This record gives sequence, structure tokens and C-alpha cells, in this order.
Amino acid sequence: MPLPLTPRSADRYRIRCWLTLSVNHRRIPARAIDLSGSGATVSSLFPVAVGSNVQIRSRISLLAGSAQVRYCRRRGLVYRIGLEFSRPFAARF
Repeated sequence: MPLPLTPRSADRYRIRCWLTLSVNHRRIPARAIDLSGSGATVSSLFPVAVGSNVQIRSRISLLAGSAQVRYCRRRGLVYRIGLEFSRPFAARF
């Protein structure tokens, strides 16, 4: 049986929407890149510290809730930020 190519526990799906990350009373604009049942990857012009708890709100209310920052890596002019949802996406419905 072949091993998965990535160590992720859930499939990821591409998504493109604008959202806001709220962390320490600061609002940071970001763009969603991909989404799974347990987390998301977003990009932003501003870094967010690993371990930070963030509130997520998308403009179209597709994504809303809280998450923890698992990684924040600079990639060119933007930062790729990995978020792990506090409550799995499927548990919200």
C-alpha cells in the first residue's frame, strides 16, 4: 500500500477567497489558498507568530471561526500561513 505524498490527515481543496485574520486585536487581510476539514493555508503580506490563536472571517462567510497558527513561512513577497481549526470543519454542521 503506497504512502500518501503529504503527511496531512485530510484531503485539501483549492479555494480562493479573501478573508480577515484577527490576532491580538489586529486585523490582517489574507487570501485563502486551500482548505481541509481540519485546517487551511492562507497567504498574507504580514507574518503571524506560530502558536497564535486567530479568528477567521471571510467576506462571503464561507470561512468563520477560530484556529491556531501551525506555521508561517515567507514565500517571495507574501507569507504562507498554516492554520489548524479549533473545531473540525465537519463538526460545524
